[in-house]
Amino acid sequence: MPAETTIHEAPIQVARLTFSSFDHFAEAAGHWDLEWQQLDRGRLEASFLQVASGSATFERVAFNRRFAQRGSSPSGRLTLGLIENTVGEIGWCRKNVSTDNLLVFSPGGDNECVSRPGFRGHLVSFSEEHLEQIAADFELPLNLGPYREGGVALQIDPDEAEDLRRRLRHLEHAVTEFSGTAGRTWIRHQLEHEIPVRLLRLLAADPPQTSLRVDGFKARAARMARDYIDAHAADAPAIRDVCRA
Repeated sequence: MPAETTIHEAPIQVARLTFSSFDHFAEAAGHWDLEWQQLDRGRLEASFLQVASGSATFERVAFNRRFAQRGSSPSGRLTLGLIENTVGEIGWCRKNVSTDNLLVFSPGGDNECVSRPGFRGHLVSFSEEHLEQIAADFELPLNLGPYREGGVALQIDPDEAEDLRRRLRHLEHAVTEFSGTAGRTWIRHQLEHEIPVRLLRLLAADPPQTSLRVDGFKARAARMARDYIDAHAADAPAIRDVCRA
């Protein structure tokens, strides 16, 4: 069972959980429409932090096992992700992405990820209405069309990426260090104003690229293997059957 329970602090909601059960971990991420598969053996150690207001959400997830994930991000929101600089490259939407990529998800996108043991990443999501209001307030350009299908990996300046990571880490630490009305006000301001403004500026400066797409034989073979396993799960196919297919 989770080591900690959900804490409610109006107007900010905080959930901080740790897991040793894969089922409980997958349930905590249930607001994502994802299928999870653990690809290696060993005891799971995972943690999940969520800080949410009505229009914006910050999440930090970490786990020690290798996972494959398939599915879509929370509906009605634009979700962006940044992996920690200790993780290295991971496979994401048939691309090799690194710590200098800003990942843009979409509720309509079929996101795929293969992560390594020791994964740690940050996610932020906003309602489109909130982003439109922020763009209007700060006179920033906004064109969400290219991002609605998901699977976009923006190559951003390493210093910009690290600065954004520092802001997200600070927000994570503030949840435990700050208290009272002043603390909640600071957290809300960062979550609903400072961070989306910075992200919108990055989106405006770096239009979507497709140069990172890697869709060769290995990627196609991996998708065929997963589809075959899914279709024949009741028969418990052997490795030789998967390879033959």
